[in-house]
Amino acid sequence: MEYKDDDILEIVPLSPGQEALWFMHRFAPQSLACHTGLTIHISAELDPGALRGAFQALVNRHACLRTLFSSGEDDVPVQHVYRYKEISFEQIDASEMDEKALKEEILAVRSRPFYPEQGPLFRTTLLSRSSEDYILLLTAHNLICDSTSLRIILDELPRLFAAVKAGEEILHSFEEYAYGDFIRSETEKFDSPEGRESLEYWKNILGGDLPLLNLPSDHPRPRIHSYNGATYAFDSDRVPAETLNTLAENENVPLSDIFLTAFQILLYRYTRQADILTGVVADRRPVGYENMVGCFADQIVLRSDFSAKPGFRDLLGQVRDALVHGRAHQNCPFPSIISTLQPNRDLSRPPVFQALFSWQEVGISWEPGWALSEITQYEGQSDLILDITAEKDRLRCAFRYNVSLR
Repeated sequence: MEYKDDDILEIVPLSPGQEALWFMHRFAPQSLACHTGLTIHISAELDPGALRGAFQALVNRHACLRTLFSSGEDDVPVQHVYRYKEISFEQIDASEMDEKALKEEILAVRSRPFYPEQGPLFRTTLLSRSSEDYILLLTAHNLICDSTSLRIILDELPRLFAAVKAGEEILHSFEEYAYGDFIRSETEKFDSPEGRESLEYWKNILGGDLPLLNLPSDHPRPRIHSYNGATYAFDSDRVPAETLNTLAENENVPLSDIFLTAFQILLYRYTRQADILTGVVADRRPVGYENMVGCFADQIVLRSDFSAKPGFRDLLGQVRDALVHGRAHQNCPFPSIISTLQPNRDLSRPPVFQALFSWQEVGISWEPGWALSEITQYEGQSDLILDITAEKDRLRCAFRYNVSLR
C-alpha cells in the first residue's frame, strides 16, 4: 500500500540506538541480527479473525509499529510515523506438514528480510495445524521493537484478544508521550552537564586500548564481522534458581546479577583473560514510557577484573557496583559513547565488547491453552550472547553465537 503525505503523523530523527541499528541493517540487510520475535503455541479453539483484530489494535495503539524509515537530506535517516497501518497477518495451512516441514516453514518465516523503507516491520504469522493446534509467530525489526517491547506485546495481547471477541471498544492510543519526545529528551540529556559527566565516566572506563575477547573457535575469524547467528536454547526449572535467591538476598542483588556473574566466570574459564568487557542489555524507558513499544534498548558495558583471582562473592560485588554506576550514567547511550570515544575498530569484531548478557522478566495471564514457546533476538550481534527470560515456573535460556566461529 502506498501512503500519501497526509497519512504521515510526524517525521522525526532517529535515536542513537536506532541509528546504530539502521547502519547495521544497511551493512548486513539479510542478517537476523536486528530481528526480534517470539513463538506462541496455542492448543485451543481459536478465532483467527479476532486474533487479527487484536493485533490491529496493537498497531493502532503503538505508533512505533506504524513507523517506516528513509534516508533524508544528506543521507541522514529519518522515521515516518503513520496515522494508520494495516497489520501484516498471514495464515498458513500447516495441517499436512510433518515436524521437519513445520520447522523449515517456521525458519523461513523468521528469516524473511525486513525493508525499513517499505515495511512492514512488524509481522504476525499463524500456522494452523488443526482446529485446536496453532503456532503463532511474531517477528519485528529492532528499529521499532526491543525485548521489553515483546513483553509489553505479550502483556497486552491476551486482553486485546478478549476485548475483540467480546466486541468491546478499544482505545486506539493511550500514549501520553510520542517517541519523538523521547528522542528530543535524549538529545537534551546528552548535551546537559549530567550528560557530560556521564561521558567522562565512560571515558575513564573505556579509554585507551580495549581488550578483545578471544573465545576458542573452530574456524578463523572472518575479516569482517558476519552477523550470522544461531541459537542453542534450553529451559531450567525455577526450583534450582530459587536456591540462588537466598544468595541474591544475602548479597542484596537481583537474581539476574548472580547469573551475570556466573557468565563472567564462564568467559574467564574459556579465555583466561584478566580483563573482560561484557555488554549488558538495559532499558532506557523514562517515566511515562514504561508501556510503550519502541526502540529503547541500550547496553551497559561491564568491565570485570580477574587479575586478583576474585572469588564468586568478590566478583559479584564488582558486577553489582559496575551496574549501579553504569545505570547512574546512562545519560550517554552506548552508540553515543562509541561515536564520541572512537575506539580502535577491528572490523572482524563487534565494537568494545564481544559478549552480551540479556535478562528479562515475563509474567503473563494467558488465554487457556496458550503457551510461550520461544523467544528469538540478538542472533549474530556478538560472538556469544547469554539470553535469559525468567517466567513464573522456569528460566528460558539461550546461548546465541556467531556461526562463522563455531
